[in-house]
Amino acid sequence: MFFAQREAIETIVFLTESRSGRALARKVAEASRPHNDEIVRWAVKMATGTGKTVVMAMIIAWQALNARRSRGERYSRSFLAIAPGHTVRERLQALRPSVAGNIYDEFGLIPPRFRAELSGIALAIVNFQALQRRDLLSGSSNVAKKVLHTDLNSGSVATEDAAAMLSRVLRDLRGRDKLVVLNDEAHHCYLPGAERQGSLGKEDDKVAAVWFNAIRDLRDQGRLGSVYDLSATPMFIATAANKKALLFPWTVSDFPLLDAIESGLVKIPRLPVDDNAAEQDEVVNRELYRRTSPKKVQPHKVPEPFGAAMRALYQDYLEHFAAWQQANMPTPPVFIVVANNISNARAIYRHIAGYQSTAPDEDSPGEYVPGAFEHFSNVRADGTGYRQTLRTLLVHSKLDSDDEITGQLGRELREQAARLGSPSGEAKAAIRNALNTVGRLGGAGEQIRCVVSVSMLTEGWDTRTVTHVLGYRAFGTQLLCEQVTGRALRRVNFDNLDEDGRFAPEYAEVFGVPFDFMPTTGRSCPRPPPERYAVESVPGRSALRITFPKLTGYLIEPGAEGVQLDPERITPHAIRVEDTPTVTVVEGTIGTSDEVAMPILRRQSAVFKTAESAARLFAGDANRRRALFSDMVRVTQQYLASDRIVCDDPALLTHPPHGLNVPARIAAACVGSASPSRPVGEFETELLANTEGVWFETSLRDRYGAVKSELNVAACHSRFECSVAEHLDGHDDIRAWVRNFRLGWTIPYVFASAQREYEPDFVARLFGDEEDLDCVHLLIEVKGVPDEQSDAKAAYVRDWWIPSVSNSPQVPAWLRSWVFVQIEDLGDAWRQLDRAIERARHSQPRTIPA
Repeated sequence: MFFAQREAIETIVFLTESRSGRALARKVAEASRPHNDEIVRWAVKMATGTGKTVVMAMIIAWQALNARRSRGERYSRSFLAIAPGHTVRERLQALRPSVAGNIYDEFGLIPPRFRAELSGIALAIVNFQALQRRDLLSGSSNVAKKVLHTDLNSGSVATEDAAAMLSRVLRDLRGRDKLVVLNDEAHHCYLPGAERQGSLGKEDDKVAAVWFNAIRDLRDQGRLGSVYDLSATPMFIATAANKKALLFPWTVSDFPLLDAIESGLVKIPRLPVDDNAAEQDEVVNRELYRRTSPKKVQPHKVPEPFGAAMRALYQDYLEHFAAWQQANMPTPPVFIVVANNISNARAIYRHIAGYQSTAPDEDSPGEYVPGAFEHFSNVRADGTGYRQTLRTLLVHSKLDSDDEITGQLGRELREQAARLGSPSGEAKAAIRNALNTVGRLGGAGEQIRCVVSVSMLTEGWDTRTVTHVLGYRAFGTQLLCEQVTGRALRRVNFDNLDEDGRFAPEYAEVFGVPFDFMPTTGRSCPRPPPERYAVESVPGRSALRITFPKLTGYLIEPGAEGVQLDPERITPHAIRVEDTPTVTVVEGTIGTSDEVAMPILRRQSAVFKTAESAARLFAGDANRRRALFSDMVRVTQQYLASDRIVCDDPALLTHPPHGLNVPARIAAACVGSASPSRPVGEFETELLANTEGVWFETSLRDRYGAVKSELNVAACHSRFECSVAEHLDGHDDIRAWVRNFRLGWTIPYVFASAQREYEPDFVARLFGDEEDLDCVHLLIEVKGVPDEQSDAKAAYVRDWWIPSVSNSPQVPAWLRSWVFVQIEDLGDAWRQLDRAIERARHSQPRTIPA
């Protein structure tokens, strides 16, 4: 075994079986539970190409043989391996002791006298998609669905429950408890919504939810044993380039990529570190996508410098190809291209591999256009047709899922499958098989030389013959760079040793991937790290403390007389068919056309549904909201009849985004001088926050040493913010203030149909000390040029947050008076502040803001 593999399994054994290890294991459990709904997981981090599957086999063998000897509750002979897709699931079949070429025999993991004891284990290997709860009415008539589906707010009887799903997926483990779960590529499995640096996005959160919920369902059924995560990147992956991915806190063993490269377990990636481009501060072929303009690729027109990089890397490939032929390698080296979207990937594929042009009429075949690179062209050089064997393959990560691939990419994949001898109905399976056998003798992909991928190559793709990588996409994080580069790093063989018995180096040439795992050369001078300083509460300044009410959202308190619409608070709004068409005509290349239409709703039905949604925005229990229904029907009819509202079709009212926006607009128009309703806040459990006990470090360049603040420094984003801080310190009416930066205090608001958090720049207390009934608090936003989002923030502060705080009996009386000012004209900032302070001086207790 490699050291990386031994380190992983020995760490797990140590934490399980030794006294000191079990003490450490308790700390790992404490780190895991808050992130995993009290489930304990252990993660093993191993760089791509260092043998995670072998470690999984060793875990199974160690667990199974100890369980056979009844060595306590820590061991089991029942296992569930979960994979992120079909490719990895197929690779994991080698974990079955009974299959030919299984890992236990191939690597000699178990002494022969114990080998037979593995035959009795129960092992299920599934891809996470199988864990999705099915719609039991799939394929049923609409009438049946209406009968069987219950109210959407309380769920649907037609959806498979957890027990049914697990029974279906784990039929091979029926009757087995204490299942040991092995999560391969475990960075896809996390608790959505848990505190973390970030996630890959909504689609990845959906994957995580399906995967994690299945493990949680096993726990809830009392069937869950140990959970082991294996991944090259067991991290909460941040999407922002300026945020670092956070390692899973339950990681127990780490063998990173740089260690794998230095030890020779993987190829050494060689990235551009210098070039001869004149007057360039950066290496062109390192930041290839950013430097290419325009970004769009066409089969006959490839933008520069991307085209130049492709030609240069292809020339290097030819040298590798000749060397491999001389060495009698059985399969060719492989060149991979990772493109940013389907359109560009398809164009790059056609440029490289050639294509058959569209025929001018149906009776004559189109012209065959050879690819730009002879060794990669699927079209013969003389243009007489396609070659018998595919040389270049176009793929998409969806090949590894159950999602359907449609459109032009779908047609291209079906054409490829046909040339592989597969019917169109089996196109995905055929292309996936070709991809998974690239570089393998006897496989459908044996002679493939180039693979063009959309966005990302399939995880678990274990081709060892990749020698060149060309990236043409944006790389937001270094982790993404590592994942793309990792597709090329598996060694061709482990028998190539130097005179000292060490692995001889193997290389992969990488263009267009700005990976910074190793030093590069450049012409720019390094900058010293910025100075860091502490922002903290100053002892003895408690009289300058600022306190904030902590709201999480808003409701409306109806008046005793019911709900009335304030016509003046209706904001103009158009619900147009051109924005959301209700009827779509579909037509084939032949045959008759048809229409696809939204469900037809009578106006009264649409009004009722909209009124019901609006009533949910009012405070009170379900019974009280039901009592408001008749009021809301009347109000909704009045709203739609207003000359400020245009609605082309009532059916649109219940469809996104109007199904969310219109009820909120109606409810907001019921808060005003003509209505007894008023906004009320939903507060956090901890009602108030303040500036006591603040301490953090920052490197913001602009700062001001505060005098009238409990904090020592105002850390600012601009010199102008520093000027505002200085002005607040010198104003006679301001008793205390604070720069609201990293204090954890925000104001909720809604913009673009999404709940967001707004952090005002400054908060000042006027005219009095804390707990003085005469004091008024001033919220200050230093905006400059206004925009739609800043207007939404200001509206929520004035119309929702301030009235909610003013009206709430939960908020102390001295903390209910607030005024807001948004400084938009930087040249008139001080007069804007002074006018806001004068408004505050004359403000009186109120329920509705002026």
